[in-house]
Amino acid sequence: MQAMLDNEADIATVSDMVIMTHYLDESAFSVLATMVTAPDYVAIIARKSASIRQIADFKKKRVGYVEGTSSHYYLETALILSGLSMSDIQPVTGQPPELNEMLESGKLDAIAMWQPWAYEASRALAEESIRLSTSETYALRFNLVSEMVWEQRSKTTDPLV
Repeated sequence: MQAMLDNEADIATVSDMVIMTHYLDESAFSVLATMVTAPDYVAIIARKSASIRQIADFKKKRVGYVEGTSSHYYLETALILSGLSMSDIQPVTGQPPELNEMLESGKLDAIAMWQPWAYEASRALAEESIRLSTSETYALRFNLVSEMVWEQRSKTTDPLV
């Protein structure tokens, strides 16, 4: 999305959370299509040694997420549904590779992450891993978006068909 908004790409594929955050920033773009809905695309991966068996066990735990993304939304929603809030945990923001490394090294107790990073985290922790996921919490949608300027410009040229 950012590459498109920086005029480095004409179109982009993004999740619905990215659309929401950029819409609130008043970025000029259009959603062209929703391509797929994935109910189990985002998951919470936790360390068993952190005494986590359910989301309600997150109180005072170090939990990583990617701010302003489906990871962030999923974590906040899961916490609310478990009677907790972000102020009940020790939130840590970062990017997927960094958060996965922190979880594997024990610097984090859990992460909220999308695929393939959630799978990679679970695989790295092996038997130490517990996946806390519920398709009722959030179904990720992937969308095709364009900058409004590109969309208007393309209407004045011949179609590519």
